[in-house]
Amino acid sequence: MAAGRKIEDEREARRCLAAARRAGLGLGEWARARGIDGRSLHAWQLGLERRARGAVAGPHSKSA
Repeated sequence: MAAGRKIEDEREARRCLAAARRAGLGLGEWARARGIDGRSLHAWQLGLERRARGAVAGPHSKSA
């Protein structure tokens, strides 16, 4: 079974994540239906969430 194409950049990742939310589907289901590698999309989601938490916490906050 082919994994599908990988998400290439942040702009595409944000667009895909927003579309999946609007569709009310899980990332894997949404990605499979569009020939996108769900693992790639999920990795982007985690990275963007991590980056957002870091921006909120600030540069001098301690990680748990």
